[in-house]
Amino acid sequence: MKILLVTQILLYIASSGVLSPKDIFFRNHLNCVSGQNNNPTGLYPPTQAWQGLFDPNPYFLFLMTGIGILFEGAGIALLWLFPASWTAWIIAVVCIFISGAHMQEVGHDLGHYSCFKNLKYNYWAQNITFTFLGGQSSSFWNKRHNEHHSKPSVISKDPDVTFPGNVILLGNDMPKDVGRKGKGMLPYQYQHIYLTIVCGSVWGAVAVYFAAKILQGLWLSILTQSHHLHLGVSAQDKHQDWFSYQVEHCFNFTPNWFINWATAYTNYHIEHHLFPTMPVENHHLAAPYIKELCKKHGLEYREISWAEAIAKVPRELQRPGEIWLEEYKNI
Repeated sequence: MKILLVTQILLYIASSGVLSPKDIFFRNHLNCVSGQNNNPTGLYPPTQAWQGLFDPNPYFLFLMTGIGILFEGAGIALLWLFPASWTAWIIAVVCIFISGAHMQEVGHDLGHYSCFKNLKYNYWAQNITFTFLGGQSSSFWNKRHNEHHSKPSVISKDPDVTFPGNVILLGNDMPKDVGRKGKGMLPYQYQHIYLTIVCGSVWGAVAVYFAAKILQGLWLSILTQSHHLHLGVSAQDKHQDWFSYQVEHCFNFTPNWFINWATAYTNYHIEHHLFPTMPVENHHLAAPYIKELCKKHGLEYREISWAEAIAKVPRELQRPGEIWLEEYKNI
């Protein structure tokens, strides 16, 4: 399995243009920032402080899984005990939504092989979490998520910003191209309105499960996109160095106990993109070193509040629609 995993990673890296096979096998370091020669990775400070940050902590996994099971059980118990109460149904929806969101984050961490030292344990645990409990393909999710980590916010390379048939327009390049060619099947100048309504509605939800899944999908979509969207989406690969590219295309939510819990520590998104296999509960320990490195090399380490990040999402949907409309009118 290790050989298969490494082979898949190398094939994708080579095909996506991140590094050539020669770079992978024969270069001693990657000149991560400003072409300077640091230690072999170009990231670790010359201290022993990083020791242990990549060591998996199964207890954190069990804690997160326990929270998910607890809220799932609470939702089912409410429906069982108070089947005629609308209040109980609403609370049950919220409980099952929280459970689903937590289990999604557990599956995410397992997909990064950061929960157990043994790769097989991560693999099978993710299959149980995603495939059997979540009803989604873990292999398909891994493929898409690895592509996202490789080239975040690049159209046709990041599946999170690539949509078939131009259903959604993002960034500046995509709406200009679609507008100039007179293409488009929707009134994109209003996409920030109708996408919010469609994605956030509970129309057609005939049971608590479906309502909770709709909330879970909405939450996860907003959570993932709000870490990247307002930093721009490009149609062309800029071929920047790895460190600078990841820092410039990610930002963190200002941490506090609630945000850390609600996002399962993925609010440290810069650290997560730089170190995908680092256990998420250790990201806050790595953050001071990343801030210092960014300051040293003139890179902006972005950190904004969760509320501010969420508020930017509708605006980032509105702006491409306005660009498309302007180009469409000028045909």
